[in-house]
Amino acid sequence: MAANFDGLRFSHWQTELRADGIVVLAFDRQGTSVNAFTQDVLIELADILERLTIDPPKGVVLRSAKASGFIAGADLKEFQEFDRKGTVNDAIRRGQAVFQKLAELPCPTVAAIHGFCMGGGTEISLACDYRVASSDPSTRIGLPEVKLGIFPGWGGSARLPRLVGAPKAMDMMLTGRTLSASSAKAMGLVDRIAEPAVLVDAAVALIGSRPPRDGFSMVIARTASGPSARSSREGGAASAASWAMPRRVPAAVHSANRVRSAPRPRSCTDSRPSTLACAVNKAAAAAASPSSSVTTGG
Repeated sequence: MAANFDGLRFSHWQTELRADGIVVLAFDRQGTSVNAFTQDVLIELADILERLTIDPPKGVVLRSAKASGFIAGADLKEFQEFDRKGTVNDAIRRGQAVFQKLAELPCPTVAAIHGFCMGGGTEISLACDYRVASSDPSTRIGLPEVKLGIFPGWGGSARLPRLVGAPKAMDMMLTGRTLSASSAKAMGLVDRIAEPAVLVDAAVALIGSRPPRDGFSMVIARTASGPSARSSREGGAASAASWAMPRRVPAAVHSANRVRSAPRPRSCTDSRPSTLACAVNKAAAAAASPSSSVTTGG
């Protein structure tokens, strides 16, 4: 079977079904030179993923159609408006649900990263099975949310530690530093590095060399450790409580915290708190609570 998008029209996404049965999904946010996630973008992506779930292709490659880079993250201006309206929680939940849909696709998925890949861009790449990064010096990958006083709320804070280990993940998230393609590969965040001109081809080749995962292996992987736990999809299938930073932090994480002193984000009890930061963190924490109605496929 192969995905069929007949009758569907998208403003922010381009879909290409290759002759080899692989779908290339290109993010091209309408009216802007830089890709950033908005609710309209996520709603369209959810529709695409629904179709891919019903009629799965041989594999999916996620790339950017912008020359400027992969994805800059979420549209903060939109989140400020959500804060004013009191709807931040809905935005957090939608992002979590859509990225989880991507993680649960019944076919291999690869993020082809060229240029900047920040925040939500890194989180959606973590929801893919594999990541291929461009060798271009402009490629930088990171989770800089801490610099805004928030933390990754769309699954990155759960998937990254499962992929690279808690110490490396916490160092990345608590400092907000970005990584080159080579550093990301050395960490285990990226699977392959390719020249920009052949980036999509490298992603397609990766799909051909790696076996797809079925539902049974996903269930087994929830409790797996070591190399078999490297898949970001496996990490993403955890309980809803894993979406945010764990309440009980392992000793290894405490050790990682001491490696580098991270800038302390303003909390909701500071004398001059960031209203948006408080709203986003509270919404992400609420969505991550065990009593939350958010489902994560588990």
